[in-house]
Amino acid sequence: MTKKKTIEIGPALKYFFQLPDWKMRTVWVGGVPLLVITLIFLEAFFIFFSYIGLLICTIFMSVTLVLLFIYNLNLNGYKYELIKAISEGKDSSKIALPNSFSSQRIKTGLVFFISNFIYSLPALILYVLTMCLFFIPILVLDSGQMSEAMTDDTAWTTGDTIIFFGIIISFIPAGIAQIYMMIQQFFLQPACYRQFIVNKDISAFFSFKEIFKFIKQNIVNMFLYLGIFWGVIFILNFVNSFLSLTIFICIGIIIYPIFIAVYSAYFHHLQAYMIGEIIRLSK
Repeated sequence: MTKKKTIEIGPALKYFFQLPDWKMRTVWVGGVPLLVITLIFLEAFFIFFSYIGLLICTIFMSVTLVLLFIYNLNLNGYKYELIKAISEGKDSSKIALPNSFSSQRIKTGLVFFISNFIYSLPALILYVLTMCLFFIPILVLDSGQMSEAMTDDTAWTTGDTIIFFGIIISFIPAGIAQIYMMIQQFFLQPACYRQFIVNKDISAFFSFKEIFKFIKQNIVNMFLYLGIFWGVIFILNFVNSFLSLTIFICIGIIIYPIFIAVYSAYFHHLQAYMIGEIIRLSK
């Protein structure tokens, strides 16, 4: 049995900047969403201008959010095309830029949005449980049922203990949700992309036998994917923390948005490259 090849770290880290048009891809992958989000915040100022301002704000924000959602579906479709090209050993630089809209690209993006939402449901339920465990003790203590107890010398201590344990217990489902989201992103997601590339049908996302078989066969590369991704996040978040301080001087107003756009586009392509490589090396 031949030993499976592992992801090469160097090419993965350099992939995005080796694309001949990486600057334009930065504009469309990172710049446009950043511009739209900024626009949404600016639209919020209309709220303070009477009922007409509130109406204008509601209309504009609704339209902007719908357009951003469609654009993100297009980005999802673009990401799938990158992953497919890399997994097949093709030149991914020939993939059309994200400003190239097509019904097929948006449809593919919608398929991945739906599948990701379904796979995220366990985490969402756990987060709801976390909020319940966190706030229910506080609500109980604020209710009339505890009003008499609050007059006791020990009432505050009792109430404080209940809240304390409620907060501590709430960390359990929150921690489980975080672990599940990590498993979903770094293990389930590459397997789901592989299934869709092979079968081209949404039902492929729920072929659990094939998904777990793929994960088992490529577990080393998936852990490498996790390690590389979080290593890069750690370094770039450190840079991000430093550059965010430059906003208070004039140059930061220009540098920081550019960094955020490059940051976003880089991670989009890094993720696509590593998932594509996991699939390619599994063959």
